Amino acid sequence: MNNRSPRSSVPLRGLMTASFCILLTGCGRIQAPVVPPLGGLYTRVEAPLDLNSQGGKGVGPRYGEASVHAVMGLWSTGDASVEAAARNGGISRINHVDYRYRSLLWGLVTEFTTVVRGE
Repeated sequence: MNNRSPRSSVPLRGLMTASFCILLTGCGRIQAPVVPPLGGLYTRVEAPLDLNSQGGKGVGPRYGEASVHAVMGLWSTGDASVEAAARNGGISRINHVDYRYRSLLWGLVTEFTTVVRGE
């Protein structure tokens, strides 16, 4: 016999409904100059973040990245700024900026990484 009250699942249902609505409104999606197709169950894509950053030069010998992680669109932490990525790679002159986006289970867990290349 089930001793659980029907009310015990109400907060969980509310949380799941709110998360689903956030994803439907686009708040759980990325905004960038180039957004490759995103999958529902799993996504791992890389694309340019700034289409004009290369300036006719090569991408450069150095590489740095910085990330932000989020859970259910409710909790997010990190620093994915271009400045942080350049600092992490020891880059003083930025030649190219890309991003990497990973998502699991329709945005339940996401990661956005800024990738900087330069000198």
